[in-house]
Amino acid sequence: INNNEVKLFKNVFQPDLKHPQTLAIIGLIQPSGSLIPVSEMQSRWFAQLMKGDKKLPTKQKMLSEIEEDIKAINDRYYASKRHTIQIEYIPYMDKLASYVGCKPNLFRIAITDVKLWFQLIFGPIMSYQYRLTGPNHWAGARDALLTYKQRFIAPFKC
Repeated sequence: INNNEVKLFKNVFQPDLKHPQTLAIIGLIQPSGSLIPVSEMQSRWFAQLMKGDKKLPTKQKMLSEIEEDIKAINDRYYASKRHTIQIEYIPYMDKLASYVGCKPNLFRIAITDVKLWFQLIFGPIMSYQYRLTGPNHWAGARDALLTYKQRFIAPFKC
C-alpha cells in the first residue's frame, strides 16, 4: 500500500512476488454490493490457482491491468484516500467468474431456459448465478434464483 493505493492484480495478487499465485489478499476491497460474495469469488479463484487448474497472466499483463484499474477508479470517484479500493460489483464479479470458469453464458441460457434468463436479466443480482455452472457448481442454484421471492416474503407472513 502506497498513498493508500493498493497495487494488487484484481485487488488480490501481488505481481512482484516470485510466485504471485501463492498469496491472495482476500476481501481488501470496497464493492458497490456485498463483500461476502466478492470474497467467496476471490477465494474460489485462489483455490483454482493453488490446485493448478488456472494460471495468472504474465507479470507485465497484471501490472498493465493494475494501472488500468487504478485509472478507472480515479476517473470514476472523487480523488480521496477513501476511494482507492472501490469496485463495481457486477463487472468485477463477472471478471473473476470468467477467471474461475463459472460466469453464466447468458446467450446459452436465453436459448435453453428463458425463465432463468429473464430472472438473471431483470431480477436482483444474487451470487447463486455464479454456481449455475463451472467448478463446484450447485444443482440447486437455478431453483434458488427462481424462488428468491418466496424466501424474501416468508418472514412477513403472519
